[in-house]
Amino acid sequence: MNKAICIFSFFIFFGSVFADQRRIGKRHDLSWTPYYQLGTNFNLYESSEAYPDLSIVGAFISKSGALGTGTLIAPNYVVTAAHVLKNDYYEIPDKFDWEFVMYYDFGDANSVHKYQVDEIIIHPAWSARQTTSNTLGDGDELGVDLALVQLNRSVAGV
Repeated sequence: MNKAICIFSFFIFFGSVFADQRRIGKRHDLSWTPYYQLGTNFNLYESSEAYPDLSIVGAFISKSGALGTGTLIAPNYVVTAAHVLKNDYYEIPDKFDWEFVMYYDFGDANSVHKYQVDEIIIHPAWSARQTTSNTLGDGDELGVDLALVQLNRSVAGV
């Protein structure tokens, strides 16, 4: 667990340095295909300086259908945005509601590519900045929109 705390502390520092940066998401006018291709270095997006290898990016999928991305930072640790897992003032993320999928087409992934969650650590300032009137708070602007997730097993081959 000390390793996880060190990694999370690094991302707290990293996030505070770039506090003016905003989160990004899928463009509404594009299909998912270019995103799948970028993540797998497939077709138009072969790995290069212009298109780095993003194969360590996977999808968080909840039982309710919520979807977000995360980046593998160690064999069994993923960093993601806190708003992916906790975007409601009252909501406490339940690790059993989420799975992490490491496959270019998460809808067709089999059990080999799906990882259960052992632990979710939300940046404490993200939760502290949420209110009942503004459930997302201003943690995004402060650069604390971070969560660390421990997977139940290590991802092989990445």
